[in-house]
Amino acid sequence: MASSFTVVLLATIIDPNPFIHLEITPYCPVFFYLSVFGGILAAHGMIPKVNRVFDSEVLMKGIVQYTQAVTFMTELATVVLMPSILWFVLPLCTPAKVDFFRKFTVHINGLGYVCSLVFDFQQHSNVKVCHNLSFISTC
Repeated sequence: MASSFTVVLLATIIDPNPFIHLEITPYCPVFFYLSVFGGILAAHGMIPKVNRVFDSEVLMKGIVQYTQAVTFMTELATVVLMPSILWFVLPLCTPAKVDFFRKFTVHINGLGYVCSLVFDFQQHSNVKVCHNLSFISTC
């Protein structure tokens, strides 16, 4: 059916005059049948051969296999990347972290050493300080 449809369509593209005036049935030219049967042919191709909607066990097995593969790759990447991050990246930002703790640590009697940003937002409402400390959302 698809090959005959393709032949008629190509013949219509080459010379449309015989097909415009050719009526197979009264008031229905060839273009009408081309569109009807073309729609049926296209709709037939969209219907899946196997209805997988109701086969939940197969779908869940596929999800489990995908999840296991992604989890395995994530764990493998963590094992490979974490030592390199700790070895190369962390030493570069260590002086900034130490300076932060020196600047913003205060001693409160009865409580001990705490971060001054937690208790004194008036003193530390500087935009630059808040920009550097993205974990503080109240600045």
